[in-house]
Amino acid sequence: MEFYTKKVSKFTDESNFLPIINACVNASLLIIFLCVYNFVSKHLKEWYTAFQLSAFIFDVSTLLLILIAAKYLYHSIFSEFDILYFVFTAMFLQFVYSFLYYVLINNYWIENKIFLFHKNYIDDVGIFYYFAFNIFIITVATLLSIYYCLISSNLNIINLIASMYFYAFMVNEI
Repeated sequence: MEFYTKKVSKFTDESNFLPIINACVNASLLIIFLCVYNFVSKHLKEWYTAFQLSAFIFDVSTLLLILIAAKYLYHSIFSEFDILYFVFTAMFLQFVYSFLYYVLINNYWIENKIFLFHKNYIDDVGIFYYFAFNIFIITVATLLSIYYCLISSNLNIINLIASMYFYAFMVNEI
């Protein structure tokens, strides 16, 4: 198991991008699932209702960028793999990203529906909830990426296809 968990943090290993994509898709699907059953705020439900596929792509691509940056940063700083350090690296980068995004949408007026939605969301729920939720989702994605590195490429592909299939049903239930 140690070999596979090391694999997720190694920046030069391209074979772990499929597990990372799979993890990001499924972390976002988890949030949609929680929206369907009212375990998250009304704002998240509104996010997926208003923007549907765009919201999903935005969330997945944000998680992907954070995890790829975490792979790069972790590989640059640490020589030995430690799962907690890798998770904390991803959490730190998510916090930095969330903070910069918060500064951007609060200090620059950009005529964009997504920016406006996020600005209103942060104004309504508060900065603490915004950061806490972002830290939660990157932690889930990081742990899922480590899990998906343990299974074969075939199972990763099947899981990814099944996840995309269920997305269409889940997003319309919100």
